[in-house]
Amino acid sequence: MTEKTTMLNTRDAAKYLGISVQSLRTHKTNGTGPAFTPLGPGGGKVQYAQNDLEDWLVSRRIQQTKTKGKLTHIKG
Repeated sequence: MTEKTTMLNTRDAAKYLGISVQSLRTHKTNGTGPAFTPLGPGGGKVQYAQNDLEDWLVSRRIQQTKTKGKLTHIKG
């Protein structure tokens, strides 16, 4: 059985992530953002699955190591 996920528009996805709409659009353009689903030709309007937003946040977690100033990505 397939589990349904909540789909969010760009504004709601940005709010969920705690970033601006422009930052989310920049991540989308640069290919550094969460997975999205285009809603029509040209990819202007998109939707984001909430579980993809959660996965993206986890992938960006950073942990400070004991070495001063060195950051290490946590692999989830």
